[in-house]
Amino acid sequence: MTDAALTVSDIYAGYAGSQVLHGMSLFVREGETLLVVGPNGHGKSTLAAVMSGMLAATAGTVTLHGRPIDGLSPAQRLRLGLAYVPQGDLLFPSMTIVDTLFAATAYSGDVWRERHARLEKVFGLFPGIARRAKAYANSLSGGERRMLAIGRALMASWTVLIIDEPSLGLAPIVVEDIYGKIRDIRSAGQSIILIDEAITHAEIADRVMVVREGHISAEYEASALRESKALAADYFVGA
Repeated sequence: MTDAALTVSDIYAGYAGSQVLHGMSLFVREGETLLVVGPNGHGKSTLAAVMSGMLAATAGTVTLHGRPIDGLSPAQRLRLGLAYVPQGDLLFPSMTIVDTLFAATAYSGDVWRERHARLEKVFGLFPGIARRAKAYANSLSGGERRMLAIGRALMASWTVLIIDEPSLGLAPIVVEDIYGKIRDIRSAGQSIILIDEAITHAEIADRVMVVREGHISAEYEASALRESKALAADYFVGA
């Protein structure tokens, strides 16, 4: 796949001797949005952890723009353009919004002007957190925390963005707001991998891949899913 931005090839991974991923393979093209869906407990977040470098695979290869990145730390992968928004956000509660965003650039090598330019873009995308720039993370609502976590990833010079469970634990109206922001991010034309339990927002993607029991069980063009609700109901939670 010559136009792939990120490729996962025959990955096996798990925790404490328990195998979770069984030969997982997928790719996201340059400028494409890929939605990875499936029930909880079937390996979606494990896949995200392997791609981001948070978890080492026991076998297989992850390639970013044609370069193998196995063995690289999350920080090293970030410097190469792979940004990651983990499930549950993982924010530092005693840091302010603005400090959290600037901390994301600490090892980027960017000059001060570039950091401020990115901060302005993040605040433009998320005016709600911009208005509370000096508030501490532990004072934010669930939706604000999710927006801050996404904004933190956007502070990097990224080419591939992985967002794990953007709708997790949020009220439906907040989920719609979050996905609206992801649509705005998508318009920049970079590669995005969205990982979620439900197919509800398949229209945001170009392709949809289904994870079942640690492997990809099906793949669809998102347009096909939009045309067939029965097909979606057969395969997806939340259809």
